[in-house]
Amino acid sequence: SLAAYFAGRWEFLREFSDAVGSTRSRLGWLRFPRWKDVRPLAVTIGTLLVFFFLQMDLGPALVLSCVFLGLYGMSRAKAPLVLAGFAVLAAGFWAGHLLGVPATVMRRVSIWLDPWSNGLAGGDQIAHALWAFSTGGALGVGPGYGDPQLIPAGHTDLVLAALGEELGFVGTISVAALFALIVWRTLRIALRAPGDYTAFLAAGRLLGLVVQAIGNPGGTLGLLPLAGA
Repeated sequence: SLAAYFAGRWEFLREFSDAVGSTRSRLGWLRFPRWKDVRPLAVTIGTLLVFFFLQMDLGPALVLSCVFLGLYGMSRAKAPLVLAGFAVLAAGFWAGHLLGVPATVMRRVSIWLDPWSNGLAGGDQIAHALWAFSTGGALGVGPGYGDPQLIPAGHTDLVLAALGEELGFVGTISVAALFALIVWRTLRIALRAPGDYTAFLAAGRLLGLVVQAIGNPGGTLGLLPLAGA
């Protein structure tokens, strides 16, 4: 697992090589990471991009990418390579968008850009979600009195819309507060972990929760493309 990998190699991954060659005198302040330090990052990012194009779904690739890069940054205690990893991922996703592949993700981006257009397959998902929130209002229609079966993917990706319809704004905020409490408790567990493995394990679980806590509601409200995570 990622936790076991980083727990056993975090000290090694924090080592940087000195500037080499003729650049030593001019760029002596700049320290380049060795290829063997960067190799795990390059291989993993490349694999995740291949996984993204083959699976034709943004959600799993995005979650795995964020978890890996977060743990990688935690192990190195440095941000530049993590930012570079996200930049490569963004470039890969953008290249897929320009090429129109995978088609499923392209449809979701089109839906996000125009959530009220029903011309695409699944083009009514965000519209149904927004109508469900509107129907719920402040206090909701009541548990069991909503119509979650009318919400596309109301049992998975758009479950927050189903909750918003029955529990309203107050219930939705309560669910968000409960989720924030779980994230906070997971963070405390990671900070108080007795060993490297348990620390990375708890941190990885925390990252997985946070990514989905941002991506799922963001997609449901039309703030982000539906990821399918």
